[in-house]
Amino acid sequence: MAVNLLARSKPQDLPISIDFQAIKAVIFDVDGTLYDLKKMYARVRCDVAKYYLRHPKDWQEIQVITRFIHERENRVDQIVDDLEAAQYEWVAAATGFRSKKFAQWSIDGSVKFR
Repeated sequence: MAVNLLARSKPQDLPISIDFQAIKAVIFDVDGTLYDLKKMYARVRCDVAKYYLRHPKDWQEIQVITRFIHERENRVDQIVDDLEAAQYEWVAAATGFRSKKFAQWSIDGSVKFR
């Protein structure tokens, strides 16, 4: 069975002709598990770096963002009741940093690049 990943097609591969009669299934990435995580993190890191170059007094927060990524990747198999709350608690326990600003960065950044 072949899987056609149209979302990952390169612009130069387009236009494509789709035979809708041959389509047997359509997959929607509603929980964010099918997007290219490495590519998204690379883009987020670039945006974060630009932000902190303009706001050098806030530079220590970059460690918190890095820790957030580390915690999420290392706890991918951990089952929790409230993932959103748990991920911020993991970071707070590791860094002592509690900030709604960081929570907003992680949400806006990841949604922006999906």
